[in-house]
Amino acid sequence: MANRSYIYLKNGNEARILTECAYIVPYFWQLFWDKKDLRTPILLWKKFEILLPIEKFHKNALKNRSFLEKNVPQTLQLYDDFVRYILANVKDGDMLGFDILEVAYMDGLFTASRKLLKNNQAIQENQPQKLDFSLTATNLIALAMGFPDYYASDLLPKDNILDSVAYQDELKKMQRKEDRQVQDQEEQNYLLEEERVQLQEEEQVQEDDQVQVYADEQTQVQEKQQVQVQENHQMLDETRVDAKENKRGNGVIYLLLLVLVIRLIFYMSAKK
Repeated sequence: MANRSYIYLKNGNEARILTECAYIVPYFWQLFWDKKDLRTPILLWKKFEILLPIEKFHKNALKNRSFLEKNVPQTLQLYDDFVRYILANVKDGDMLGFDILEVAYMDGLFTASRKLLKNNQAIQENQPQKLDFSLTATNLIALAMGFPDYYASDLLPKDNILDSVAYQDELKKMQRKEDRQVQDQEEQNYLLEEERVQLQEEEQVQEDDQVQVYADEQTQVQEKQQVQVQENHQMLDETRVDAKENKRGNGVIYLLLLVLVIRLIFYMSAKK
């Protein structure tokens, strides 16, 4: 679950939330208080709740408007509509409350307190470069004002922020950005799918090449084996022929020797 900050109207035990934000303290809110407003809750960390009299909130909002006018004038319309939205829902005895404890715990309470005090000083001295947030961010609803959608529909129709032209313009910007993100994601998915298919095809080609190489190698091995077998058969046949010829030659020699022996016997007999 996200760490959230809230801005609300408080009257006794009743609290009517005006808007909320996740993970940050929107910078419009930080224009509504001064250093003295921050010191008490910082000392009481366990209940980081800033409560402002409506008159003080309105005074600070008007005073610090000049900071936006000098640095980010394009935000003034939404800022003015947001201030009117708060004032339109004020009842007798209300105070404007800020609950930022969950967000403060994210950085650590000491670090969060230093950031808020540093931001407040930068606003008072008109030194935007010393802020810990960027004024150039384009998502003003998420970063500057917070999200009123869940709560504003139950509040007064007069000056309701949901009907603000500036708010609707910001919603359209967010939608266009989301549409672009969706389109970019779809294009990225398409490219990834193409890359996956191409990689799969390349792997298949490599696999086919490997199979073909293996088949060629096997064919070469078989051909070599067949040649070797044929050579072996040829050598065996030649050996048999040689053996037959040798045998035939030996027979002739034996026959000649026999003739010589017989002639020698007759010769010896004749001499006697």
